[in-house]
Amino acid sequence: MKHFSAAWLFLLVFYSIHAQSKADHTMPLGYGGVADGMEPELDGMLMHFGEGPAYVTPQTEQPMPTKPIAFICDSTGSLQLYFNGCTLVNGQHQVIENSDSIDLGVTSENISFCQNDSTLEYFYQNALLLLLPGSDHIYYLFTLRNKPVNGIDCSLFYSVIDMSLNGGAGKVILKNHPTQTIGLSPVALSSYISAVRHGNGRDWWIVCPTYSASRPRLVLLLSPAGLKEPFIWNPVGSPVVTFYVAGQIGFTGDGRRFFRAMPGAGVEILDFNRCTGQFSNVQVISNLPDTAPFGDIAKMGLVSSPNGRFLYVTTGHKVFQFDLSASNIEASRQLVGTFDGFISGENPATFYQGFCAADGKIYFAGTKRTKHLHVVQQPNLAGLDCQFEQHAFPLPAYQSFILPNFPNFRLLDLQDSPCDTLGIDLVNVQGPDIPTGNILRVDPNPSEGQFQVHLPADFRGGTVQVYNAAGQPVFEEKIPQEYTYTITLNMQPNGLYWIILQNQDGRRAGYSKIMINR
Repeated sequence: MKHFSAAWLFLLVFYSIHAQSKADHTMPLGYGGVADGMEPELDGMLMHFGEGPAYVTPQTEQPMPTKPIAFICDSTGSLQLYFNGCTLVNGQHQVIENSDSIDLGVTSENISFCQNDSTLEYFYQNALLLLLPGSDHIYYLFTLRNKPVNGIDCSLFYSVIDMSLNGGAGKVILKNHPTQTIGLSPVALSSYISAVRHGNGRDWWIVCPTYSASRPRLVLLLSPAGLKEPFIWNPVGSPVVTFYVAGQIGFTGDGRRFFRAMPGAGVEILDFNRCTGQFSNVQVISNLPDTAPFGDIAKMGLVSSPNGRFLYVTTGHKVFQFDLSASNIEASRQLVGTFDGFISGENPATFYQGFCAADGKIYFAGTKRTKHLHVVQQPNLAGLDCQFEQHAFPLPAYQSFILPNFPNFRLLDLQDSPCDTLGIDLVNVQGPDIPTGNILRVDPNPSEGQFQVHLPADFRGGTVQVYNAAGQPVFEEKIPQEYTYTITLNMQPNGLYWIILQNQDGRRAGYSKIMINR
């Protein structure tokens, strides 16, 4: 019986993790027909990822609530839930039962709050949706509400949604529950939430900073048991800086670093321990030009490349790339884009918030509502080779400067770490069809970037792929029938990588690990 329970638990965890790999495949955008009633240029849109290039479908037949700020998809990649600060709806754009009064807390009695650009001006990344680890139907919605609680102006709340109820239409079963209630002195937070996978490959760390870089951060852990007791992390070595509006936050593609924009002060970068939830090694990039033209100092965006090596920073009219593997990160700055004056719809197509999407590309919105997104086509490459293209992705309707918030769903376990205990790794997510015991010999291992893969004797040609620890492809080539094959990963950062070998018919022929250590 114990063996059965263990096997069942493993399958449940595997299903949950595998389902989340497509959790960002359908992204809601735009203003939504609910906002204006008739104008097509303010309709909602769905941006689709998966097979082939990304594309957008206007939602003219099913009006969407205005300006989604958080979303999540189901195991097939179809939109499951999204939230705009006042309204929580399912993938059929139906309001979820018992979701009334889930809001950002500014003017909950006035529905025009979520239809007014100016009212949302300072709420850029303040909601997040996550699937409860180990479940396929329980979701958590985290919201930062600006109604005073215990004398604190901005606090983190969560609501729980059961999507198995109402015939799959969903129902809120717990609403607006405060997180800072267990033995804590509440701290006032800023309007930003981010999350990163725990090193076990299953759970989630949720992080909310305060306005000041010299003050603590709220850290929570979401596991199959729900939210564990939160704790306050007090930074050591952070600069004493107070800024008018907090900037975009997030984690690198490999989950090893946390970053935050500090408008008027620069960028803060910290190492993050995915096993313990602790931060360390505070670094600050202060050598940045004034943020944003047109006097909009709040519009700073930050986003990591999929492999975690590069950090892209927008300052309104410029896009910079920083190499996080450099000994001097600030000195590695490269200018990869300067605003070209393009007018998109009715506004200049400047640069603001960015996210790394399911296709491995980075998409930036503008500092005002526009009908284009900017794209970094090759974000894992250094300098101008990253191919930053302005207004490269046209939209059929307007998108506000707020892109919906979501974490890196393809980041899995922290390989070979003390908390890597659940057997969740890239091989499991890629599929269980790798032949048992067919492990490829690789040498040298560890490697400084170039190594040889010894192919099976019965290999007749096919494809070799290399994935980083976040489960993202960094190398792929067709290879002939031969005994050894040389792979060069000189442009990739230090870390653990998976090598997957496929036959010409697409079947797995073997796999191995390689550690890059220079």
